Amino acid sequence: MKYFYDCTKYPRIYDGTYWGHFSRENLEQELIDNRNNFINDYHIKRSCKTPKKFDKYVQFKDEPFLCDHIECYYTTDKKYIIVCSPYGERPTLLTKGWKQIPPMYSTSATTYLKEI
Repeated sequence: MKYFYDCTKYPRIYDGTYWGHFSRENLEQELIDNRNNFINDYHIKRSCKTPKKFDKYVQFKDEPFLCDHIECYYTTDKKYIIVCSPYGERPTLLTKGWKQIPPMYSTSATTYLKEI
C-alpha cells in the first residue's frame, strides 16, 4: 500500500510527518503539488520535531486550538519553518506573524507558515 509521502517527489522528507502516513486512497493531487512546491520554494532540507524553544509560536493561552496539524521543517539556510493547517481560517495567526500558503494538509483546511 502506498502512503501520501510515497506520492511526493520528496518521500524521505514527508515520511516523518503525520500527513505522510495516510493511505493513498484519499489523496488529492493539489496537496502533492503544493507539498512539492513547498520543498522547493522554502529550500527545505528535512522535517523535524518543533524545538521546545518555539512552543510560544504554536501554543496560545488565549486561543489554545489556534494551531492544528503542526509540522516543522529545517531549511538549507538554517531556518525553521513551522506549518499548521487548522480547519477553517485563523486570521489571528496573520496578526502573529504567520502567513497563509496553499493547503498542505487537506483542501478543507487552511495552511499557515511561520519562518524562524
